[in-house]
Amino acid sequence: MPRKPNILSRFWQELKRRNVHRSLAVYAGTAFVILEATTIIFPRWGLPDWAIDIVIYLLILGAVVTITVSWIFDITQEGVKKTKSLDEEPEGEK
Repeated sequence: MPRKPNILSRFWQELKRRNVHRSLAVYAGTAFVILEATTIIFPRWGLPDWAIDIVIYLLILGAVVTITVSWIFDITQEGVKKTKSLDEEPEGEK
């Protein structure tokens, strides 16, 4: 008798099915480049130290938005489409 996967395993499978991990990896790479550029450029422009803090907060907020949007929508060749829930998918696609 097959075991039912635990909730953490099911959640991870759902993240992979919705490609959230891929979107978050791209976002993390982009955020790293932005943060590195900010720490180099802002002091040369004479901006105060708290300006870098604002960039960090905005990047964290952007991560939340990225996770949410990538959970809800899929980018396909036909355009942006809402991700189907497991209940809406035919049996063959699960």
